[in-house]
Amino acid sequence: MGTLLAANILRYYARMDEDAAPGLPQPLLREVLDYIDANLRESIPREVLARISRLGVHSFARQFKIRTGMTPRDYIRRRRTVRALELIAEGKLKKAAIAGEVGFYDQSHMKRQLLRLQAEEAAIARASLPASGSPSP
Repeated sequence: MGTLLAANILRYYARMDEDAAPGLPQPLLREVLDYIDANLRESIPREVLARISRLGVHSFARQFKIRTGMTPRDYIRRRRTVRALELIAEGKLKKAAIAGEVGFYDQSHMKRQLLRLQAEEAAIARASLPASGSPSP
């Protein structure tokens, strides 16, 4: 009986596709992410994102985090920062203009977010290094 139950559970989860995964369904997530990318310059309230996903604010935030691994606020901050880096690399706009273009309050706000992203990436890189004290060959 236990083996049969385990086999049925494994069969169910083996068939589980991307839309059946926990969290916000993929098509709704895509709509939300597209909206965020199209409106980085503007304020993006969670209520608007929840309306797009056809959920309440708290349900949306919880399901968004399950699917993306970050809160809507953190995701928007990350997208703005990455977009700012892309525009800086292009070199066509001044940094103050880039800050406004991606939705930061000013150049100083953008700089703080860039430093924050750099620190997060460094922490991730450090965490992936081997734990031993001796260097690898």
